[in-house]
Amino acid sequence: MKIASWNINSLRKRQGRLLDWLSKEKPDVVCLQETKCSDDQFPELELSAAGYRCVFHGQKSYNGVAILSQHELLGREAALCAESDDPQARVIAATINGMRVFSIYAPNGQAVGSPAFHYKLQWFVQLRDCVVKAQESFPQVIVCGDFNVAPEDRDVYDPRLWRGAGGIIGCWRFKKIADYASTRSWQANHWPHAAPPPESISKCVKARIRPITPPCGRSSLLCHPERSDAKSKNL
Repeated sequence: MKIASWNINSLRKRQGRLLDWLSKEKPDVVCLQETKCSDDQFPELELSAAGYRCVFHGQKSYNGVAILSQHELLGREAALCAESDDPQARVIAATINGMRVFSIYAPNGQAVGSPAFHYKLQWFVQLRDCVVKAQESFPQVIVCGDFNVAPEDRDVYDPRLWRGAGGIIGCWRFKKIADYASTRSWQANHWPHAAPPPESISKCVKARIRPITPPCGRSSLLCHPERSDAKSKNL
C-alpha cells in the first residue's frame, strides 16, 4: 500500500496541484494537514471524481486535516480518543483495510514555558494515549502528519536558529508516542542525513517535522521524499 502525507497549506489554493499529483502518483492513501477550509468548502466531489474517498475535519483559514483513500474509509473519528470533539481541527482517524490511520497536525509550542508550549505537551500525551488505545483494537496503526517536532539536531537545517523554540525542538513526550516506531521514518522528510539539504530548498525547508510512523504489526515501511516540486515551500 502506498501512503503519503502532505502539509498542503491551503487545499483550496493547491487543489489543482493535488489532483495532478494524485493522477501521476496514484497513492492508495493520502493524509493532508493544514487544509485551511471549512467542511462545506472541502472539494469532496472533485476528489471523488479522481477516485478518492474522503474523510475530513476542517475550519476556516486555520488547521484542518483529511484522509483520502482509494479504499473504503470506516470509523471516522474527528478528535483524539478522550475528547468529544476537536475544536482546533487537528486530528482525524479512519480505518482502511483493517488498518487504523491517523492524520494529525500538532500544535506549535511557541516559546518554551508558554501556555502554548504546555498545551502542546498535554496534546501529545493525549495523542499517545489515543494511539495506544487504537493498538488494542487494530492489528496495524499508522500515524501521519505534521508533528511540529524535530527530535534531534540533525533534523533541522541549522540547529542554532531553532534552539529554545518550543514549536519545534526537543519535545520529549513526542518520543513516548513514537516508542514503537523506527526513527528511520524521519529520513523520508526532505533530505537524507548523509548530506546537507540542497541550497535550492534549504531556505524554505528547515526541519524534518512531518514523519510517517511505521505501522505496528508485521509490516515494513519504505519512505522517500517527493522532490518533483522541490523549489516550492509546499512539497
